Amino acid sequence: MVPDTCLRLGTVLKALDDIVTPALPSEAGFAHEQLALIKKSVQLAIDQIPHEYAFMVRDAQDHLALARELAPFLEPGAGLQTRLDGSTGQLAAMLPAALPDVPALKQGLRTVKQDMEDAVNRLCTDPKADLTRIERLVLDHSARRIMMERAWTIATGFEKDPSALPPVAELIYGTRDTPAASTSP
Repeated sequence: MVPDTCLRLGTVLKALDDIVTPALPSEAGFAHEQLALIKKSVQLAIDQIPHEYAFMVRDAQDHLALARELAPFLEPGAGLQTRLDGSTGQLAAMLPAALPDVPALKQGLRTVKQDMEDAVNRLCTDPKADLTRIERLVLDHSARRIMMERAWTIATGFEKDPSALPPVAELIYGTRDTPAASTSP
């Protein structure tokens, strides 16, 4: 399992506390002040990451609402009104029907993973189960997960041949053109 971003950032905070802070001379006030700001920024990111997507969706919804309210003031069929109609239509089509509940999604995923593990264990002891087929399904799933996890953590520098992996955005979104911002984890 690849640690999630919040867990990784928590590890960074622990390293700052356990390694960096004690190494700073007590008279290095400015360095301690900067370290405290860095730690607060990292903690802020930890707190916000689970809600970042929902924040973006809510922001988009709010802008779409304002665009609808402004539309009657624009000249119908004019260039700006046409552009606004087009861009708001595209954005509206991208929005999910409901705001995501990331903590609930994570818990649901943990539950499904545990239930799948239990199901595989049970099937492996079932004399009627097609173990050859079950093994292939599990191995194929594992291969996909490992590739995704390797691509997700490629920036750590531990991957021996990074060029052998597809970009993480391609693994997440498919081979369609993806926004440049989505190409990094």
